[in-house]
Amino acid sequence: MGMSNRKALSRLLAPRIAATLLSCAGLAGVAWAQDQNNAQASQAQTADQGTDQSGQAQNGPQVTSQLQEVVVTAERRAENVQTTPIAVTALTGDQLKSDNVTNINDLATIAPTLSVANEGGYQLVVMRGVGNTLGEDPVTTGVPVVLDNMVNPRGTGLNWAWFDIGDVETLRGPQGTLVGANSTGGAILVTSADPNFRGVNGYATVQVGNYHDDLEEAAVNLPVSDTFAMRLAVHDEVENSFYRDIGFSGAQLPDATSSALDPGNTDERSARLSALWKPGDNFQLLLKAQYDENNTDGTPYNVSPNFFSPLPGLACPFTTLKNGSCESQYYPYYSGNPWVLNYSTFTKWEYWDHFYSGDMRYTLPGGTVFHLYAGSEASETPEIDANCDCSQNDGYDIGGGTGITAEPATNDYAQIELISPATGKINWIVGAAYLWSMSPFTSYSYSTGPAPSTPADPEIVYLPLDETTREVGVYGNVNWQFTSTLQLTAGFRGNWDNNFGTGTFNIYPGGTYTCATTPCAIPSSAPLVYLNNQGVYESNHQTGKVGLNWTPVPGQFFYVFAAKGYKPGLTQFHAFTEPEVPAQAETLQDYELGWKGTFLGGKLTNQLGIYYDDYQDMQQNIFNPADPNNGGIAAVPHAVIDGIEEGLQAQIGHWGANVSTAYTRSSLSSLRDVPTYEFPAGTAEGFTGYLNACPPGVASSSTCFNYSPYIINLKGVEDPYAPKLTANITLQYGFPVGDAILQPRVQFSYTSKQFSNILQENDYYEMNQRDLWNAYLDFIDGRWNTSLYGTNLSNETYTQNQTGTTVLYGPPRQYGIKTTFTF
Repeated sequence: MGMSNRKALSRLLAPRIAATLLSCAGLAGVAWAQDQNNAQASQAQTADQGTDQSGQAQNGPQVTSQLQEVVVTAERRAENVQTTPIAVTALTGDQLKSDNVTNINDLATIAPTLSVANEGGYQLVVMRGVGNTLGEDPVTTGVPVVLDNMVNPRGTGLNWAWFDIGDVETLRGPQGTLVGANSTGGAILVTSADPNFRGVNGYATVQVGNYHDDLEEAAVNLPVSDTFAMRLAVHDEVENSFYRDIGFSGAQLPDATSSALDPGNTDERSARLSALWKPGDNFQLLLKAQYDENNTDGTPYNVSPNFFSPLPGLACPFTTLKNGSCESQYYPYYSGNPWVLNYSTFTKWEYWDHFYSGDMRYTLPGGTVFHLYAGSEASETPEIDANCDCSQNDGYDIGGGTGITAEPATNDYAQIELISPATGKINWIVGAAYLWSMSPFTSYSYSTGPAPSTPADPEIVYLPLDETTREVGVYGNVNWQFTSTLQLTAGFRGNWDNNFGTGTFNIYPGGTYTCATTPCAIPSSAPLVYLNNQGVYESNHQTGKVGLNWTPVPGQFFYVFAAKGYKPGLTQFHAFTEPEVPAQAETLQDYELGWKGTFLGGKLTNQLGIYYDDYQDMQQNIFNPADPNNGGIAAVPHAVIDGIEEGLQAQIGHWGANVSTAYTRSSLSSLRDVPTYEFPAGTAEGFTGYLNACPPGVASSSTCFNYSPYIINLKGVEDPYAPKLTANITLQYGFPVGDAILQPRVQFSYTSKQFSNILQENDYYEMNQRDLWNAYLDFIDGRWNTSLYGTNLSNETYTQNQTGTTVLYGPPRQYGIKTTFTF
């Protein structure tokens, strides 16, 4: 069956699957009704136990007068978020659905200090200005996304839809003890809903919105026996792009059955099957398998409209505007409209991911829990450029076309630990974890001309790479309640890394290359340039945390701690150097002071945190004039980051409010870099690299270039993706309407301007501030929850990512209706 036929079949069956699940629920519910009173949830984080932080139960018609308890598992035990000594934003699955948070990119509009930059198949996740600001697979992310205990150390494999989720916990600050070595900026814990023993239950959701947004989602829980339960969840969504492409001709498509190009569209489907075996109170085994697929017509990058100022004494490299500002070399290809693209080639992402995990817990005599986890994930995000004849120019793509393929990137993760009972004056956790991650990657680049692509005769660059990460961690944490109000906590983790990379660099001579398939076949002739490159990174590093918790009176919780985070270095491919030069590790020393209070008999809660970070050796791309073709990834010697974060939740009568704000201040130490976009044409000659630096006193020529006037000092600039101010506010009011509730909600999200690069001498890498207004009207009667929604009501155009030459915008105004039936 062809891909297009499978897509059509999945769209046709998805709503029927939902209807079938509902029918099965009705028939099986009678048989299992007698079990419902005795059934219990398998774990504290099960989705249908949760309520959102505003205290309004999403599946019930009651208007509560106080906030409901929010349970998190950030420190391996289920505990109240108000007594957890971590800066955390906890969102239940119901709240995610209610706020239309369907993936990691949407989370950035709710969680303070979180920035997620979309790079197609790669997501840059940053908290407090710490994480991963380089869209390159060898770089380990500083904010790992953990799905059901499975650690993903990279920025790939994060595109999957969030469906049938139990909860999401966004942990800010280094989590170098329990989560892992590479959690320098924080961690995002995503827990899918587990099977339960409360009889047949589940939900079905249908959503219809503008841009032909059609979503169907359903889950059904089946208790097969008193000790064995299963849960099946499915998700399907298709949506047209927000963009229109005026440069594309349907005749270029290799598939004659297709006649349109829709870069930025959504065409995804997912399924998850979970099984829980619990033969007694002291043992349970949880198995999960998930598959995700998303096919889209490419990432809708537009030409960046940003200008820049020439460096003192230098002219604009290309066009000079009347006010003296400079256009980028690709600005002439800008359509003048953020939502109108000018692509001349056909590109397509075909993303898939599958995930398997097993989680076993056994309670030993005395209450200590033995926890064993193993998981495996494979994902592939190939970008296919069907313009294989190299006859077209992408307009603002450096080459005439690029094809990227990737063998499946894999993560294998295992964890074993002992967790003592939480009772008593002392409780503890000890464990060990192992991660094996492989990231194969192959890139084909074609230079065809005309300018700005050079030379005029085509070249092919063939670049196969393979990066392997191996990490071992041994950790322990102890809490000592040495008085009735004071608790001392201490954690330690030993980290061992053994990573290696391999790759070759090949340049084939000019000529005309054609192919009938994508990617294009490699020429049989010998390459003009061939380099074999490989390297190894080995290190051992220790991280940990020491803190003091104080509860002077019930409902008032204070904490202070010092924690160290660490992100391993990496091997990096240098095209003109053998062997590789490894980049060193990042470290971050974090100091935090926090207060979490509960007031008005549970109607008001507060979380206040202050932090100071000493950030060492941040990994960044640096241009080195002395060796211009091997700048690679280098370390920013030092950065200081500090800030204050405030969270407030209230439920007073029919009124509910949720407010979170954060102020972040960051500053880099003295660092020299070069804005390569300021270079005049001819500085870089095709794929042979930049010209070598001229000797002192020698003027630039066709054989060398004087880089000295372009060197700038970046002392005092901000960390990339570190907006100074973020704020998220939700207000709601529940009107009783008979046995139901009519609940209007208004949300406001603000993010100040930020930069996507350490080069900030002008606005070239600036991402503008955003002020987003969302509104919802919910009608809840217990089983049915129907919501009219509108997001980005002011239709603001804001930047989601900025590469300098290209920009990706956030979604424009969207509206529609979503209905969920819960059984």
